Amino acid sequence: QRKIKSDLSNSLLRDVQSGSLDAAIVTLTPPTPADLRVHVLYREEFLLIGQRKFGADLNLKQLETTPFIRFERRTGIGALIDDLLAFEGIIPNDVMELDTLRGIMTMVDEGFGVAVLPERSLPENRDNGYVIVPCTNPSTYREIALITRKRPETASLHQALSGILDEICRSEMQKMS
Repeated sequence: QRKIKSDLSNSLLRDVQSGSLDAAIVTLTPPTPADLRVHVLYREEFLLIGQRKFGADLNLKQLETTPFIRFERRTGIGALIDDLLAFEGIIPNDVMELDTLRGIMTMVDEGFGVAVLPERSLPENRDNGYVIVPCTNPSTYREIALITRKRPETASLHQALSGILDEICRSEMQKMS
């Protein structure tokens, strides 16, 4: 039986570990379980984004007073963003906590606040009315990876999928440049 499932990364990790899924594409959050085979597909930095009305000099420190639209903390992305904010010593002014990139970007579009998001999730027309600032902590980024169980019967699946996904990622990166 073949199935495709959309879920939070932690749930997908558990499903691969239990054998109810053969493979998953997830946001990696340390530590990665030792019983899983991991192939990183790409890495992206986080960016602070908000409408120009929040200031042309928008920066992470302003999250303490500017309305912050947070990615849900129980998600991989949410945990990584929390790590970034903790490293910077920032206690943000949370006004919303959502679990989808699209939902957060919609709230930013509507002017309800600013957000920290992975680079690839930002709209293509980024320059239209937004201030976008890189989050410069070099140790904070999102890795998207293929995971399978470390078992002999999944080795060929892992190799085939990682090759196909690498090619797709290369093609997408060329389109973006």
